[in-house]
Amino acid sequence: MSPHRSGFTLLEILVVLVIIGIVLSLAVVRLEPSPQQALQQESERLALVLEAARDEAIARGEPIAWSHQGARYQFWRRQDDWLPLPDADTLKARELPSGVAFGEIQVNLQRQGEDGKLVFQPSGVNELFRISLVGPQSRLELVSDVLGRVSLSQNDVPAQN
Repeated sequence: MSPHRSGFTLLEILVVLVIIGIVLSLAVVRLEPSPQQALQQESERLALVLEAARDEAIARGEPIAWSHQGARYQFWRRQDDWLPLPDADTLKARELPSGVAFGEIQVNLQRQGEDGKLVFQPSGVNELFRISLVGPQSRLELVSDVLGRVSLSQNDVPAQN
């Protein structure tokens, strides 16, 4: 009679590790949003944050401004000069996710460069704006109305050769 051996063989352990590796790699792939999902999520986030900036300007009784430079945007408050908004959880400076970029930005139907600011007034009466966010295959536009609400509209981006 041979003695009873307990435990697993090296081959059994390797098979289990390979299966775990495959399952984890599939889970990681699913956790990473597609470029279209990243564009949609960032557009929705920016729309909500811009509405929050409008509300914050009204609540504080002082102007709040939004500006962008490259793929980064941040908020400002006005004293004698524009100063970065400190310790604002919702209105903190952010970076656009990879694959998402700013397109054309218009304030009162005028094209705005990176040096311009979109100002939210404490009176609640604000300039109309249109902010375009561009992804690999589509473009979303954030458009304000006279009440300061921000809506999204989608435009297809033609394929570039």
